[in-house]
Order: sequence, then C-alpha cells, then structure tokens
Amino acid sequence: MGAISIPARPAKAAPIANTNEKSAWISTPSAYVISGMICGFSGALLGNFTTFISPEMIDWARSGELMFMVILGGVATTFGPLLGAITFIILEEVLSTMTIYWHLPFGLLLIGVVMFVKGGLSALIPKAGDKE
Repeated sequence: MGAISIPARPAKAAPIANTNEKSAWISTPSAYVISGMICGFSGALLGNFTTFISPEMIDWARSGELMFMVILGGVATTFGPLLGAITFIILEEVLSTMTIYWHLPFGLLLIGVVMFVKGGLSALIPKAGDKE
C-alpha cells in the first residue's frame, strides 16, 4: 500500500511508508521489477517441476492458504510470510497424519493469532536490536 501511494501523494503516504529518499535502499519501480522477476522464476520452476500446469493448481482454496500463511506469519513484516508458510506446511503435514479434520485446528490458530497476537508469529520473535 505504501509503495503504491508514495508516487501519488508523498505527504499523505508518510505515516504508512518510508518516504525519505536518502534512507530508501530501493525505489518503487525497482521493487516491482524484482518482485516480477522472482514470481516469473518461481512460475518457471513450478512448470518444470510439475511438467503440466492446470487452472486447478491455483484455485480459491490455494489463494486462501496463501492469505492464511501471510496472516499467520505477520502482514507488515519482511520475513513474517516466510515464517507463516513454514509453520503452515509443517502443521499441515503433522495434523493431516493425526486426523482428517486438520482444518479445525488451523481455524482456531488463525482466530487466536488475529485476536491475541498483533503482528502474527513474527511479533513473538524478539528482534536483534530490541533491549526489552
């Protein structure tokens, strides 16, 4: 959201994004280019791995899983979605071997994270520069 609003209205974007050009290490167009390169490379690897890509691979359930991973790990952090994806995959593998109703603990976990842990699981990990 901040990357989109900075070029349009820098003064209004100041509370949600870093608009100081001296401290910004990457520009907005560069961020889109890098993101597109990573997504393209990931798609090429997926096509090579599966040898066939069908529309079923990216349906609404997969989109929901991806959103779950991001919310679980932490929305406004760099490594939060990665932490959420790792946690999601490990829990899915473990819980699916224990019960066929493995979606229920996932739903309870999501409700707990949204209600009680602001910032996702990445907020529970202390940062290196924190003194507290």
